[in-house]
Amino acid sequence: MFAGIPTLAGVAADLIVDSRSASTFRTYATGERAYIRFISQSKIPPELLWPPSPTAVMAFATHSHHILRRSHNSIRSDIFALASACNLLGFTFNPEDHPQLELLLRGIKRSSHATSRTQRLPITAQLLNTILPTIDVDNPDELTLFATMVVGVFGLFRASELVAKPGSSPSLPRSAVSFHDHSIAKVFLATSKTDTFRRGCSVTVAANGSRICPVAALRHVLASSPNQDGADPLFQLANGRPVTYKILQNFIKVACARVGIRAGVSSHSLRIGGATSLALAGCPAHTIMAMGRWKSLAYQLYTRLDDNAFVRISALLAHTAESGASHPFGGLSVEQACRLDHSNIDAVFSSCM
Repeated sequence: MFAGIPTLAGVAADLIVDSRSASTFRTYATGERAYIRFISQSKIPPELLWPPSPTAVMAFATHSHHILRRSHNSIRSDIFALASACNLLGFTFNPEDHPQLELLLRGIKRSSHATSRTQRLPITAQLLNTILPTIDVDNPDELTLFATMVVGVFGLFRASELVAKPGSSPSLPRSAVSFHDHSIAKVFLATSKTDTFRRGCSVTVAANGSRICPVAALRHVLASSPNQDGADPLFQLANGRPVTYKILQNFIKVACARVGIRAGVSSHSLRIGGATSLALAGCPAHTIMAMGRWKSLAYQLYTRLDDNAFVRISALLAHTAESGASHPFGGLSVEQACRLDHSNIDAVFSSCM
């Protein structure tokens, strides 16, 4: 209808499919199609429609609310889907740069009496410590699943990066884990949601000497796996089958229910909880963003964390662990962890053998 206006279904379809995760693509495709339909029905001048001008986006939002009766949350999602499509096509459109658009969305929310959906609760380091006494450490499957939770929180992992999710990449292999100087473990992710060019990235976790030590948890699952080949899944049940996304999700709900939390938790609560724990420990925003591999701010590109920083951060997250308590995965005491740095690692670990 409008000459020279690229459509997402044509020019950008292959690019969008390749650069986004399947779940993100499905979510954003709804908003992109809604804007394309709006273009086809609109009498707004073509030059204002693509690349989208704030005027066109505000008209789109108003049309969605008054004519299509769409909810505030759906309209907001559509607008951010449109912004993402613009970025993929080389245009610049950030909804947060336009105060009038934010005011319009706020008005839509109030007029429709929109209610926010239930937010997922974070599984923090503190909550892991609360859950731990309810774990049957003599049950190998429970211990493996709890270890998965520990690694997820301290590494700020998406659950789909650790275990298999239907229709996505396979489970993380055992060969992805490497240890450095006893106190550091690096987990290599061949693919991840924000790794557009599939270069892979390495996630660092550090020993902290607590009962919820992620390095001890990784050592435990590697040693206890029934299948020991490097290509086998890192997280395995006692029968040799891999821990799946659904199995982990169900265990998280059961484990939280044991301590009185019966709603609002999911597998993504691990990543949320890791970020929340860092914030509660007083870590600055750039540290949280670097550890969580978020790419929203440019200064993150200039932020680098060395291994000693990971040791200190891991100890911060586990500061609530009790001294002298039993360690389900084995490991250092809290006092030993406090003395741990790269100059005395061997001596400290030797003293606790």
